[in-house]
Amino acid sequence: MTGVPVAEAADWCRVGSALARLILETLAEISSRSTVEQLAAREQFLVTEAAIVGVEGVRRLCQRALEQVDPDGAEPREEEIRAKAGARIIRPD
Repeated sequence: MTGVPVAEAADWCRVGSALARLILETLAEISSRSTVEQLAAREQFLVTEAAIVGVEGVRRLCQRALEQVDPDGAEPREEEIRAKAGARIIRPD
């Protein structure tokens, strides 16, 4: 099953719709912080592992993928966006 993208795996019924959706949502989430090659490799890995670890295993792998591309979570990104927009948070002393 190596090298099989999500769409083909779903067509062949090797990956159910819930797993396919989970993998595709994860890939969409990490796409802005990954290269095309990284996304393709991650997709192949998740599809291959899906046959071995099932839904809960893929859920954990997807969570790990999200943490790897954004280990600090949402807050630092929000600060970066505010800085780029020239926005500041002013708190009373």
